[in-house]
Amino acid sequence: MFDEYSEHEIERILISYKRKKIKEKERYEKNKHSWDFKEKNKLRQKKYYEEHKFIKRQNYQDNKLLNQAKSSYYYYKRTNREALFEILHPEKWERLIVGGYISLCRPCLSVSTE
Repeated sequence: MFDEYSEHEIERILISYKRKKIKEKERYEKNKHSWDFKEKNKLRQKKYYEEHKFIKRQNYQDNKLLNQAKSSYYYYKRTNREALFEILHPEKWERLIVGGYISLCRPCLSVSTE
C-alpha cells in the first residue's frame, strides 16, 4: 500500500492527519459543555442503546452460566478455598476450564505435592 507513495507524500499525509486530529480535539473541547452538544450526544446514546439492547441481553443470556461460575469461583478464591470450590461445584469448575478462565497446566489444588 505504501509502495505507491514517496517518503515526502507519506510525511505530508501524516502531518495532515495529525492536524486534523488536533482540530477535532479543539472543536470537541470547545463544544463539549454546550447544551446543544450534550442533547445531541444524549439522543445519540439513547438511540444506540435502544438499537443494541437486544444484543446485550442475548450476550448476557449466552454467558449467564459462565458468569455465575466465575462469580462463585472468585468468592472461593478470595477466601482462599479454591480446592473446596473444585470439590463442591465440579460442574462450575469444568465450565471455567472450558471457558479458559482456569488453566489445567497449574498443579491441582486438591492434590498435595509432598
